Amino acid sequence: MRDPHYVTLLQLCNDLLRRFWTVVAMIVFCAAGAALLSLARPRTFTSVASFVPEARQSLPAEVEGRDLPLERLTGSASLSSSSRANRLPAVVGTSMRMSAPTPTQPLDPAFYDAALRSREVLMAVAGSRFAITTRTGVRMSTAADFFEVPPAPALSRTEEAARRLLRHLEIGYDDRTGVVTVSVQTFDPAFSQAVAARLLEVLMERNRRTADSRAEAQVAFLTGVAADARRALLIAQNRLAGFREANRAYVSASPLAMTNRRLDSDVLEKRRQYADLALQLERAKLERSRATQLITIVSRPEVPSRPDPRGVVRTTIAGVVGGGVLVVLLVLTSAQLRRLRAAGSDDLAVLESEWRAIVRRSPVERRASLTAATARSGAEGR
Repeated sequence: MRDPHYVTLLQLCNDLLRRFWTVVAMIVFCAAGAALLSLARPRTFTSVASFVPEARQSLPAEVEGRDLPLERLTGSASLSSSSRANRLPAVVGTSMRMSAPTPTQPLDPAFYDAALRSREVLMAVAGSRFAITTRTGVRMSTAADFFEVPPAPALSRTEEAARRLLRHLEIGYDDRTGVVTVSVQTFDPAFSQAVAARLLEVLMERNRRTADSRAEAQVAFLTGVAADARRALLIAQNRLAGFREANRAYVSASPLAMTNRRLDSDVLEKRRQYADLALQLERAKLERSRATQLITIVSRPEVPSRPDPRGVVRTTIAGVVGGGVLVVLLVLTSAQLRRLRAAGSDDLAVLESEWRAIVRRSPVERRASLTAATARSGAEGR
């Protein structure tokens, strides 16, 4: 006798042909259901905005600290007419910045993706007020009112509105052009446009605050360091002036001459250090006013004139494919069960008896049986 568990391709085809109209009916039913569900969904409106992160240009050469006389920074000339400062009238580069700085690179698009999805930005947008169209007219409300968040503390409602707003937000990036696209999809076209515009405003405000805080910290640090360097320069200059006042005449090869050269070199080195720090401080002050990472708006969000496509064709095709797979599995499974019953399969009989016993049990007995089976499997695993 042939093994009932062994099934050929011909048998599978015969099973499907016997239930051909059933398969067709189920496919048509699933396709129609998917199309009706797609048509029954509310229309959505998408407002799109796009921007490009912009790099700041480098400062002019004079501002960068190249070819600037030391006297313009320290306010005093060398104490000796033969000092090397007179033979070095300008500071070409510095010890800490040997070349002109490169232009600041724009932030990576991944940063803007994370920033737009961050809690800070979404909470700021969700807490803003928008013109919302209701049955009674247009009124100013927050995103929590638009999404009909249940009554709760203001912070909780804003957080819930921010979470829902994130689900309506889509961010894309074009590697070829470097354009970041922000799309907001809701059921209200005016609300979609207002949220997209507010997202760009909050993003620019966030960039400005971040850049300002970084620039302020840099200016404060350089101000303190430059003040220390100036005090050290004054101490070195006073030490050199005191030495020369006490030793007006000496031989060039004497120890006093060596001391004079050492003190003069110390003064020159401290002047170079102070000049470098003063240049960096002035540059930081100039950069403070232009440190914001700008974004160039490519297209501003507009109120969508048409609703988004329903996607009826795509949904219908998905219903056909899904319904076809489901009905084929059901037909083949039922045909195989019939063959096993006809062959008197003991495994199938045991399985059906256990299934009937489980169905007849009460919910409490089912939970107890499931708990015991879980505990038994855990004990066997240990």
